[in-house]
Amino acid sequence: MKPFSQKFRALAFALGAACCVIALLVWLNREHAGALVFLDNEVHDFMMRRLEPTPPSPAVAIVDIDERSLAALGQWPWPRSLLADLVEKIFADGAAAVGLDILLSEPDRTSPARFAEELARRTGRGPDLSAYAPEAVDHDLRFREAIRGKPVALGAFGYYGGKEALPEPLPPGAMYAEKKPKGVAQLPDVHEGLTPLSSLAAPLPFFGATVGLFNTHVDSDGTARAVPVLVKAGEKVLTSLSLATLQKAVGKPLVLMRSSHDHVVLRLGPYSFPIQADGSYRPVFRGPGHTFPYYSAEAVLSGAVPAEALKGRIVFVGSTAAGLRDFRKTPFDEVMPGVEIHATVVDNVLAGTGMRISAGADRIILCAVALGALACAVLFTLATPPVYCLGGMVLLALWWGGAWLLFRQGILLSPVLPTFAVLLMAMLCLPVRQFVRDRQAALLKRAFNRYVAPEVVARIVEQGGRPLAGAQKEITVLFTDVRNFTAISESLPPDKLVELLNAYFTPMTACVTSREGTLDKFIGDALMAFWNAPVEVENHQRKAVETALEMQATLARLRPQFRERFGVELRIGCGINCGPAHVGNMGSNDLLDYTCIGDNVNLASRLEGLCRVYGCDIIVSGAVAAACGPGIFFRLLDRVRVKGKQQAVEILVPVPGAVDTAREECWSEALGRYFAGDFAEAEGLFVKLAEYADMRGAALLFADRARRLALAPPPRWDGTWVYSGK
Repeated sequence: MKPFSQKFRALAFALGAACCVIALLVWLNREHAGALVFLDNEVHDFMMRRLEPTPPSPAVAIVDIDERSLAALGQWPWPRSLLADLVEKIFADGAAAVGLDILLSEPDRTSPARFAEELARRTGRGPDLSAYAPEAVDHDLRFREAIRGKPVALGAFGYYGGKEALPEPLPPGAMYAEKKPKGVAQLPDVHEGLTPLSSLAAPLPFFGATVGLFNTHVDSDGTARAVPVLVKAGEKVLTSLSLATLQKAVGKPLVLMRSSHDHVVLRLGPYSFPIQADGSYRPVFRGPGHTFPYYSAEAVLSGAVPAEALKGRIVFVGSTAAGLRDFRKTPFDEVMPGVEIHATVVDNVLAGTGMRISAGADRIILCAVALGALACAVLFTLATPPVYCLGGMVLLALWWGGAWLLFRQGILLSPVLPTFAVLLMAMLCLPVRQFVRDRQAALLKRAFNRYVAPEVVARIVEQGGRPLAGAQKEITVLFTDVRNFTAISESLPPDKLVELLNAYFTPMTACVTSREGTLDKFIGDALMAFWNAPVEVENHQRKAVETALEMQATLARLRPQFRERFGVELRIGCGINCGPAHVGNMGSNDLLDYTCIGDNVNLASRLEGLCRVYGCDIIVSGAVAAACGPGIFFRLLDRVRVKGKQQAVEILVPVPGAVDTAREECWSEALGRYFAGDFAEAEGLFVKLAEYADMRGAALLFADRARRLALAPPPRWDGTWVYSGK
């Protein structure tokens, strides 16, 4: 019940944290929407800058009143007659429509008629201009005649938020029809949702031209991201300069297409594009300033621009001259000419692109927030911190990837709030997980610090204690035992005996842990250790053999001290085997021990017992020797079948230091004759090998066996010696 209780508490905490995060983000979305809009805009700009670059429409061009034009034709404002010449030249070159991003709200003061009137007012006598044509003495009249009957739209500027002071009469409004979905009788009036103007700076009604606003919507960071293509001026609806110019080129009325979900789409002839409820349109910017083709006004007037450059195009006339200050900040550029924004809108409409914010975007985003927070709560309960972080990253990738795919389709759906949900859940949950993890780590360290190397403890902690779960693993087991310990224990008082064991076990334990071994237990004077559990250990068989060799070398150095302090000669035997075994925490509910069990563990214990029989310090199984690889020489000792095993096992002795090749060859020959049943020859060779101290015990054992076997040869001899005792 305890693990279930812990899981339940973790889930309750995570769900509570999720509810707090959801409530906080809903409150932020309602009470501090401005800050979130700022972040949404940053995401919008980031994504827009990463769209695949698309060449602008060849149907749009810009005639620029630039520094070159001002230097050649005079300072601004130009006489309307010069503007008339420019418009006429543009149409003469075959333009489809012209939009003037210029405000012509006052009479031209450079007209000769205005000069004559002013002179008469001041002096009482003015020149007689009756001999001249009216267009020659009145530049406004000249301009009106130049645009009469031509597809021209003039720019106007609307003001928002002040006291209503609209001019009388108002310019003609936009002509549009509204088309509602079938089966829907009543929908909110689109007219009521449009942003109203408080005042309007419009071109002279005298010109009798179509008017379009050259306003842009500027966000709190000063960036223009949207254009008001429909605005409300009193009871009329006005269009943007870009839309008015395009309508002149197409020659069709606007149609408002409505849906039952209150989506509004404007259709102009064959072109359709979405707008927001407030009448704004968010174009996809093609790049920084001067993405569209620019032609100097002076070059157009002088004929330096080929007629083909403007033929069939929608031409906007604007200015990039520094003194006129017609620049806007956009997602791509800090100072984009304002006239290029109108060109961008027309380009988008012709290409069928443009961005829109779904009417249900807020509901979708809040649902994503709730689902994300609850998903993080479940991950917190069921997964480890790395998996939790990975899951959070997957959620973020899904939201950002989905937002990116929608953005490419022209739909704005901000991933900012769902991102906050994941990050806040991580900020709330991960410290708690880390606190619990630290407590578990402290418990694991206290439990294992005395049994395995600090590096192994660190790996157990790193894996959250998972290696301690029961499993069957390939391990290497080492058993050691002190020779004649019964006699030693009888010769020493209890306190001295304990002191001796502590002095012996301390360096032996260090030999095990220094090579990533796990100290299993002390059994009286015996020591048991194993490798490759609870964590993976590379070349674990070799490390076990090296540990046994180091134990023997360490004991050889300490033996004189033990002899002097305790008056005993301490010698040990080591048995090593490898193979599959069951490992894990075993014991009672109150007392557990991490250990290993299985036939391969028992075989290691049997091999340690054979050290006394053969007079060897270390005996390993053939599997261990085969896995060690080069660098350690193993002498084949015997082929045996121990109690509890049906299969014969080759046992070997690792030879430390330099190898005497001649002696080892003699041993191999003697053992070969013994295995082949040539006992008489084998006996003579073993007697000869008994002269070497490190071989004496085994050589005398085999010599005695060979002598007895020669007297009564076994009927089916295969060289295997059977041990029935432990």
